[in-house]
Amino acid sequence: MRLNNKIVKMAVPLILSNITVPLLGLSNTIIAGHLTYSYYLAAVGLGAMIFNFLYWGLGFFRMSSTGLIAQAYGAKDQQEINSTVLHSIGLAVVTGLLLILLQYPLYRLVVVLVHPDENILHLLKQYYLIRIWGAPAVLVNYVLVGTIVGIHKPRGLLLLLSITNFLAILLSIILVFGFHLNIKGLAIADMVAQYVGLLIGFVILSKHFNIRNIFRKAHFQFSKLTKLLHANRDIFIRTLCIIG
Repeated sequence: MRLNNKIVKMAVPLILSNITVPLLGLSNTIIAGHLTYSYYLAAVGLGAMIFNFLYWGLGFFRMSSTGLIAQAYGAKDQQEINSTVLHSIGLAVVTGLLLILLQYPLYRLVVVLVHPDENILHLLKQYYLIRIWGAPAVLVNYVLVGTIVGIHKPRGLLLLLSITNFLAILLSIILVFGFHLNIKGLAIADMVAQYVGLLIGFVILSKHFNIRNIFRKAHFQFSKLTKLLHANRDIFIRTLCIIG
């Protein structure tokens, strides 16, 4: 019974937090549907597909972090937790910056593969070139989410995702209907919400262990990074196959 209760206490906040994710996509669809032309709705739908492919393809930052952190947490090895978080965040930041640097080649690849209508293409470009700047925050958030779950703090995850997604919804309404930024407003809202979520994630983690020690006492080790890459490789391939 104790084990069952523990599973329920972990599962319920995780389920509730995951419910907030499709609410954001639903709200963006509703908002885009109320804009002047149907091209807006098509561009948002296509843009969401692009970022779902990019970000969920890199979802191993969340999955591997959860597993590795949970193992270290169970072993009460704080040094290993610090090291895993440090290397995962470093890899996430580098990957996010690479996505920004490669934003134009990636965009051209999407255009070649999808070949959308010219009216949609113009709006899609606006949406894509703004939202891509949130890539580092999104990927680091994956690491923070994985860490929060790994240390058995599902309520922290519920708080993080709820604030991030509902903030994105609120900002979308304000920027689109208040400031008339149209599709740009949707992209800006998502990007800003991700960086706010990043700060909230670090605040939540700071309640459970010293964040400074992660960057002061944990040291970069190539062997640790290699181990992390090996753990992520198979998850990455598997995820690409699923979303492909």
